[in-house]
Amino acid sequence: MKIPPADLVRLTDAQHERNMYAHPNPVARWIFWQRLEMGYRLLEEIPSGSKVLDLGGGSGAFLPALARRFADVSVVDLDLNDARRVAKHYQFANVRLFEKDITNWDDAGIYDLVVAMDVLEHFADKSVPRCFFDNHLKPNGLLLVSLPTENWIYKLGRAFLRKTKPADHYHPAQDLVRCYHDAGYTCLAYRYVPRLGPFAVPLFYIGLFRKSE
Repeated sequence: MKIPPADLVRLTDAQHERNMYAHPNPVARWIFWQRLEMGYRLLEEIPSGSKVLDLGGGSGAFLPALARRFADVSVVDLDLNDARRVAKHYQFANVRLFEKDITNWDDAGIYDLVVAMDVLEHFADKSVPRCFFDNHLKPNGLLLVSLPTENWIYKLGRAFLRKTKPADHYHPAQDLVRCYHDAGYTCLAYRYVPRLGPFAVPLFYIGLFRKSE
């Protein structure tokens, strides 16, 4: 459920660092869309009536897939300009948008599933999102993540795209996976992307976790 390229460029800020989905390099676009596609596949068995929160989903790229799959979808981010235009364009009636910092968000909602695609590595203090999940993800709730591996292949790809490492990429995938494992989260499934047929190039870790009771 990709947003057509012409709509994506028209609706979102294609120059924004987060909007790799509209990057002029077709390989970069393919890799970033594949992250969402792989994450979506891990959600195939999740009931459509689930209450879902897309944490850091301000790009709006995942919003059409989530809103068409689930009955109740919320997005929280510091900047929701792109997501707001996407939601308006597709006339989603089941989407709520919260332009908030999660450290002072006072919403009392409890969610069945939280999606955090390339989000957790941006928190210097790993306990900040984990405490947020403690308060807003139900017991036995699910957490879907996409995390950059920051391995040598990833660094080579960044050099190929002439991009410097963002100052707020604080943690590689392996550190975050260990952190959530130690906090009692159980990994139900994981994949690496991009995939070329049966082969995976480990640039991004896509994982589905279950929170403890």
